[in-house]
Amino acid sequence: MQTLLQDLRYGMRMLVRHPGLTLVAVLTLALGIGANTALFTVINGVLLRPLPFRDSAALVTVWSADTRRPELKNWTSWLDFADWRARGRSFERLAAWTEIDHTLTEGDPERVRCGWASPDLFPLLGVAPLLGRAFDAEEYKADRHAVVLSHALWQRRFGAAQDLPGRQISINEQSHTVVGVLPAGFRFPLEGEPFEVWMPLPERAEGVQGRRDAQVLEVIGRLKPNVTPGQAQAELDAITAALRAQYPETNKYTGARVIPAIRELTGDFRRPLFVLLGAVGCVLAVACVNVAGLLLARGAVRRREMAVRVALGAGRWRVIRQLLTESLLLAVAGGVCGVLLAAWGVDALLALGPGDLPRLEEVRLDARVLGFTAVVSLLTGVLFGLAPAWSVSGVDLTTSLKEGAPAATDGAAGRMRSALVVAEIALALVLLAGAGLLVRSFWCLRQVDPGFDPRNVLTLRLSLDGYKYRKPAEWADWFGRLQERLQAIPGVLRASVVMPVPLHGLKIFDGLTFPFEIEGRQVEMSERARVGGYGVRPGYFQTMGIRLTAGRDFSARDDAGAPPVVIVSEEFVRRYLPGENPLGRRIRISSSVDGTPPPWREIIGVAGDVRGGHPGAAAPPEVYTPHAQDPFNEMYVVVKTDADPHRFVGAVRAAVLALDRHQAFYDVRTLDERRDASLARQRFSMLLLVIFAALALLLVAVGLYGMMSYSVAQRTREIGIRVAVGAQAGDVLRLVVGQGLKLALIGVGIGLVAALGLTRLMAGLLFGVSATDPLTFVVIALVLAAVALLACYLPARRATRVDPVIALRCE
Repeated sequence: MQTLLQDLRYGMRMLVRHPGLTLVAVLTLALGIGANTALFTVINGVLLRPLPFRDSAALVTVWSADTRRPELKNWTSWLDFADWRARGRSFERLAAWTEIDHTLTEGDPERVRCGWASPDLFPLLGVAPLLGRAFDAEEYKADRHAVVLSHALWQRRFGAAQDLPGRQISINEQSHTVVGVLPAGFRFPLEGEPFEVWMPLPERAEGVQGRRDAQVLEVIGRLKPNVTPGQAQAELDAITAALRAQYPETNKYTGARVIPAIRELTGDFRRPLFVLLGAVGCVLAVACVNVAGLLLARGAVRRREMAVRVALGAGRWRVIRQLLTESLLLAVAGGVCGVLLAAWGVDALLALGPGDLPRLEEVRLDARVLGFTAVVSLLTGVLFGLAPAWSVSGVDLTTSLKEGAPAATDGAAGRMRSALVVAEIALALVLLAGAGLLVRSFWCLRQVDPGFDPRNVLTLRLSLDGYKYRKPAEWADWFGRLQERLQAIPGVLRASVVMPVPLHGLKIFDGLTFPFEIEGRQVEMSERARVGGYGVRPGYFQTMGIRLTAGRDFSARDDAGAPPVVIVSEEFVRRYLPGENPLGRRIRISSSVDGTPPPWREIIGVAGDVRGGHPGAAAPPEVYTPHAQDPFNEMYVVVKTDADPHRFVGAVRAAVLALDRHQAFYDVRTLDERRDASLARQRFSMLLLVIFAALALLLVAVGLYGMMSYSVAQRTREIGIRVAVGAQAGDVLRLVVGQGLKLALIGVGIGLVAALGLTRLMAGLLFGVSATDPLTFVVIALVLAAVALLACYLPARRATRVDPVIALRCE
């Protein structure tokens, strides 16, 4: 212990004695360790931390699935859910919920997210109200207008009133009784914004709940002890097989999927985040190599000191321990500074992160993150300190103690420094290649034609309350009158209504399709093809800039009393009516959930393809129906303006309130903002990898510059002799630059081979570009070579100014 304390004291004195080297080494390590700590903090909060529910490892989500395409997930019907719950033995509890948003008309109208919960949901999640109680059994049997509020809504709209339970509040202009307030830490559902109002999901099989093909519920389960998700999956496979045999009309292809809740929540982010962790690990490796090079250079100067130690009886391992102690002190200092940088870096990462990155509120520095940083710092200290320590400790007493001996030789230490430079160049090229591929991929995504013009288009969502507006005819009339008012606003070029709007970002519409059939082609109901569907009002295509390639647009004549009509997309024609004239053909779309038989609709037009989901996905076959013939109470309003759309929000609000002073609209964004949001994940990965690659490139430039500067300093006598015997400045320049470029080219070659293998892991993150894209690799190699050339040129230029007389006199 005494010896260790001596090593620590001596190591600290050595670091203080050489503040320049210490500062550069600590800052270099702080950048590498800080970047790793910041990204690990995000990964810890998003992927590793348990969900904030009791025994969250036992929670699973349960989805309906199509046995023909098991990779797809769908909601389930009430009757299927009831059968799963009754027949299943793997689950401690199964609970269901659905979202039906409402307007809080207590004071200023505000649209709030509302969840309808089955009786088992709160007990399954292990949550109890902070105030009041949860729903009782009677409230699940009959609609008692009881609600439970979130903690955030309780504070924001009701001033955290302790006596709120038992009071009446107005929702949809109807009185509801608040029976409880949930605790502050409760957030549900797992994805998206949490519900602010909860209502009881009635336990009765009637209406939509009485239809086995009405898939409107999401399901979560808690596994019994010692039951694995695989065992629960096997049991549900048997249950759904029995249901397929029992109800072939509705369940012929219906299966189920069991997914651990944490994986369900974070599955889309796991691969990008771990790819980024690997990238930032490369940055730390480059930082370690740089510091190792610094210590090697410093160690060459300390060979005489080490020789004296050996001469006085110190063994080689004793010398190595002393040098490793100094390295660990540097690493600890770098780790402390890295934590400080990470505290700022986490905020920057979250600011850059996509809006749908889950569990952001749980991302923070904690004991696990600090433990990670401590381990990384210690391992880093060993990694960058071991090679220099081994090299410096192997001194030759005769040579090192000889008076006037050179401070260093070009032997093993020189070869090790060269190897380190090659290694960091190779690592940097791998990072640069990955960043280059993501940049090209993002550029390709931005160039994709979405099929509509997003410029100067304001979008907002409106939901007419079912209590007040009960008839479909009322919905059609209300939105028609709103459209007229909006088009009368000065500066509004066109306005229309649609559901859903392209790039909506709503989970409820992800992958939502409807079965349909073409007149004259007989197929079973369960085997019909499926299409995406939009309900629109006249003028929608002009408002969005969607071209009509054949036929006509909807008009005011296409109302409830007119023959049913439909407009189809070009992809619909290519896939289902190839080589035929679609105009005049009739199709039947099963989009109704009330059990009424759908009408035959005549195709009156063909619209251009629209990429309404992710811009990188292929345009699906789609159909458009006139809102007046197929009314819906929840719609998006789209407004084309002649200036910044945000300037028109107030005028749009006035038009809405003029029709109904209790009506609230929400999800207000421009189409450009929706498009940017749809690319947020790709932008996040690209920006971080570009930042990490730029940092690695900077470290490479510094490292190569330092190595070449040290080499020039060590070869001052040699260069002086060359100049004395007639060497020109160009000869010296070529000598020094050639040495550096040789190492750079070797590093580039090794890096290209490594990148060709490693970038294949990114294939799932790319669009429109191969993981081995030749152009990207060539450009990156040239950029790295240019940086290496500049890093070598500066020391080489200084070498050309060596005065041979002074150089020889110094020696």
